[in-house]
Amino acid sequence: MKIDIKEFASFLLSQGLSGEDTDLGIQTLTGEILENPMLGIEIFKTNEFITLTKDSKKYFIYQVGLQEFYFTALYEITETAPIPRGYFIRKKIHEVIPYIQSMKEQGFNFTVIHDEEFSKAIYETTFEARKRAYLDEKEKKLSYLKNHLDGRRSNTTLKGTMLLNSKHCLSCRDALADYQVSTTMATSDKSMMMLYNVCPKCLDLAKNFNGSNIEFLLNSLGVNNESFKSEEVSDEELFKRTVKFFKNNLKCKNITYTIKKGQYEISAFRKSGIKIIFRMQGANQKKISYAYMLYDKKNNSKQLVRYDSADHHNNKLTSAPDHIHYNLEENNNDVQSSFLTGFLDLDLPEIKRKIQELEQSYK
Repeated sequence: MKIDIKEFASFLLSQGLSGEDTDLGIQTLTGEILENPMLGIEIFKTNEFITLTKDSKKYFIYQVGLQEFYFTALYEITETAPIPRGYFIRKKIHEVIPYIQSMKEQGFNFTVIHDEEFSKAIYETTFEARKRAYLDEKEKKLSYLKNHLDGRRSNTTLKGTMLLNSKHCLSCRDALADYQVSTTMATSDKSMMMLYNVCPKCLDLAKNFNGSNIEFLLNSLGVNNESFKSEEVSDEELFKRTVKFFKNNLKCKNITYTIKKGQYEISAFRKSGIKIIFRMQGANQKKISYAYMLYDKKNNSKQLVRYDSADHHNNKLTSAPDHIHYNLEENNNDVQSSFLTGFLDLDLPEIKRKIQELEQSYK
């Protein structure tokens, strides 16, 4: 689920963004790609390269080997991007003179620079120090998220996390960013969480926006978000999918369900006799309420474990409100953070692990 940065740059440019705004989008990813002193991003269309060159502070030609030349538009280091971004279009030796002339007609005088000048342009000598300082500062800022993200990786299908880092609100680009919002993108067996920074005003707007947090961001930037449209499904379709999930992924039988005032409840049995009840309300809304309940195989009215999203234990949790009641037989108030989401596809690893743990205890 890795983002192709070349495709991302081309996508932003295709939406009519300026070179500066396109680079702002790329900057949010630069902190995740610090292998080299400069992030090189190949551009394939001259009109896109011209857009980037217009807003760059430095542009030049860099020779690579004997036969290739990179026409490069360079964007400077910023607080959130500790390395410069070099947008380049490659040309063979016989194409260089005609391309210099065509760019001159656009108002750009490209000249060739050599290794020493290139090294200075990308601040190569200070790269390692800047990289260390950036990563240290990033770790400090994100330390409060570490527990939550580690829990999600352990208990759900989350495989990767991407922070679109910015000092200012990524939505309005004016106010300082005090908060982060997240969105999760999933395939059948893995998911990725994307986080970005917003100001208090945009946080409220995101909460009330009719769509996902990534749709809100793209909408606020004036970018076409059809590719990221959230899928809204009817209750009937949701039930069908959930029943299929219980059959195929949790290997259950005797599946029944009820629907009442926007809440649905599914009851199913494992081959071992353990009963599972899944309850959800607000499936097509941003904020959902859910519970997973596991019952004793010998006494199907005896609840052994419950995961839920009620917010009455937040003061006891390292990551709220999602939690597990792990000691129901003795104390209903014994809870700890579960890091679950209420979405079966995402939560399968932890639910399956707990079921197998209970079944193992019967042997």
